[in-house]
Amino acid sequence: PHPVEIQLTASDGQELSGLNFPAEHPNAPIDVLMTWSRGNQSEWEEIAYWLQGRGLLERQLNSRETWKSSNWYPERSLDMPLGVFTFDFRSCESEDGCQAYLPAEWLLDAQAALEAASQLEGVDPGRILTAGASNGGDGAVDACAWINTTDLGTCRGAFALSPSSSLTIDFRTTADALLSQDPPAVVYCLYGLLDDAANETCGTYPEIRTISYGYVEDHGLELILVDRRPDPLQILQEFIEEALGGEQ
Repeated sequence: PHPVEIQLTASDGQELSGLNFPAEHPNAPIDVLMTWSRGNQSEWEEIAYWLQGRGLLERQLNSRETWKSSNWYPERSLDMPLGVFTFDFRSCESEDGCQAYLPAEWLLDAQAALEAASQLEGVDPGRILTAGASNGGDGAVDACAWINTTDLGTCRGAFALSPSSSLTIDFRTTADALLSQDPPAVVYCLYGLLDDAANETCGTYPEIRTISYGYVEDHGLELILVDRRPDPLQILQEFIEEALGGEQ
């Protein structure tokens, strides 16, 4: 059950580091989690253990980042094995976040992550999911639509916290591509009304599932907050169940 380090390569030759959190049983779906520019892939570590559901999560308080305070996470209700994959965007390996702003290159990194995840042992490439925060939220939607134009696998849905078309592609263009699939993919967007870019991206987009948290400035992973209702992590589980169509 312990995560395995994975090396992957973007289409321009850039080497990247990832972590594979393997599912308990083979031929399982996989959720690729994409971090934001304020930190590296470790931002998702506790949530990855929770989603993986293999007994490695230690429920404890983190006094700095609420989304890493796993003591309040909801119970895992997913009745299925699930693999999880995280990775570092280039120039973002530090826990302090990205050292440069590279939106075009990060798009390549998001695509490389899905390609790598689709080829992992024990993964069903026909059941890929993505989730991300901020620039990672855009990467989740963009890369999900991209892999569905290849023969590498099928992305069933994308879950975005505070997206804003930050990776050189319009969010609605890629979301529309996912919605026009047969069968349609599932797209979720969570945002605060005082986050102007995310509000503009998702606020008047009735075709996708949108969850507004009212007049808050919280952005990206900051939306994952104890006592926030509806609970973003519970919504994440609902997304996974909907995207996979109740499959076990």
